[in-house]
Amino acid sequence: MKYLSILLAVGLIILFIGGVGYLGFRSTQANTPAPAQEIPQTVAVSRGDVEKTVTAPGKLVGTNETALTMEVGGRLDKFDVRPGDAVRAGQVLAALDTTVLELQAAQAEQTYLKQQAAYSVTIQPDPKAVNAAQADVNSAAAAYQAARQKFEQREDQITTDCLEFKQVSDELGRAQAAYDSVANDWKAKNYAIYTIRKEALDNALSAYTLAKAQCNLNTTDINDSHLQTALAQLARARADLNDLTSPSSSTVLQAQVQLEQARLALEEAQQQLAGATIRAPFDGVVLEVKANPGETVTAHTVLIVMADPRAVEVESTVIEEDMSAVKLDARVNLFFDAQPEASATGRVARIVPSRTTGDRLLYPVYISIDELPEGLIAGMTVDASIVVATRSDVLRLPREVVRVRSDGTAQIKVWTGDHSEQRTIKIGLRGGSFVEVLEGLREGDRVVAE
Repeated sequence: MKYLSILLAVGLIILFIGGVGYLGFRSTQANTPAPAQEIPQTVAVSRGDVEKTVTAPGKLVGTNETALTMEVGGRLDKFDVRPGDAVRAGQVLAALDTTVLELQAAQAEQTYLKQQAAYSVTIQPDPKAVNAAQADVNSAAAAYQAARQKFEQREDQITTDCLEFKQVSDELGRAQAAYDSVANDWKAKNYAIYTIRKEALDNALSAYTLAKAQCNLNTTDINDSHLQTALAQLARARADLNDLTSPSSSTVLQAQVQLEQARLALEEAQQQLAGATIRAPFDGVVLEVKANPGETVTAHTVLIVMADPRAVEVESTVIEEDMSAVKLDARVNLFFDAQPEASATGRVARIVPSRTTGDRLLYPVYISIDELPEGLIAGMTVDASIVVATRSDVLRLPREVVRVRSDGTAQIKVWTGDHSEQRTIKIGLRGGSFVEVLEGLREGDRVVAE
């Protein structure tokens, strides 16, 4: 009986507690408000740039690769570069045996110096040479004057001797007449007058013979050859002096021609000597070598191929549909498979208006690189994004939150703070990452990202 009383008391207590809990729950339910709408994920309308791009895949190609040759032939005396060697501009890469070429250059230089001196003397004579030439003129003039005086003295002597001959001839005539007057008179022969006249005739004849011989000797011996020789020597000395002090235009021209010929010969010899050495034209890397030391090579045979590994550009292609949008100097963003974390910028340098070979309608576009990231070399692939249109400082939305319709509008939801509302906006430029918002939104509006 006592046990039943305890059970009844416990049951009453449980019923009381349950009733109180139920009443409390009903009271709480009556005072709790309805749950608010869940806040969606949104993006803000921002202000910035919108870029439209076209894709131009390609590869890096070298722009400064050169084949090096010897300008002359000969035996290779120095050739110690190998593929992969880094070289500096001006570094000697190969050289021929230049013994003969050095001798030829030295001889040509000596000839040029001589012709240079001769030309200098032609246009500006040495004072010592002028003085010597003037002395020769003075000496020749004195010799000519002496010869002239001697010739004139000889003429005077001839005149005197021949005048004496004439006088003696007249005396002979008179002696002959006097002798003839008594020669045929036989009586006169016995008288002294005959003997006197005979002796006078003999003396006159002897004097006549001597005078005639002297006159004939002087007349035969006289000539002006010595005088003419002296005159010619004087003329030659004067001409030599004149050539020194006042050279003719032809003399100056001849000296100029000879000097120029010597200069050209020296230049050629020096070029031949310089052409026997190959120097690196720029900093770079050797790609190929095609000879060995000791070999004999001919002129203009390619011996070394080298390139500047930093001198590269992008050789890319664009599809036919994008060709008209690509313009020279357009900005380009570059990405590299070899270095996914690296990027670079560049400019469209050249557009080739001719299709590439193959089935696809592709056109070559060459892109210069502003600054090449380290470690990239010719042959590596490049993804180029060519900017074909830009809008600066405009309202924009990420492209993935906007579905643009054919009429250039889009339907979006704008979050007002406690609910979202439908809105139609007008879209401008559609770029790769953003689209331009022309109408329907303000900066800072929150657009639901669906």
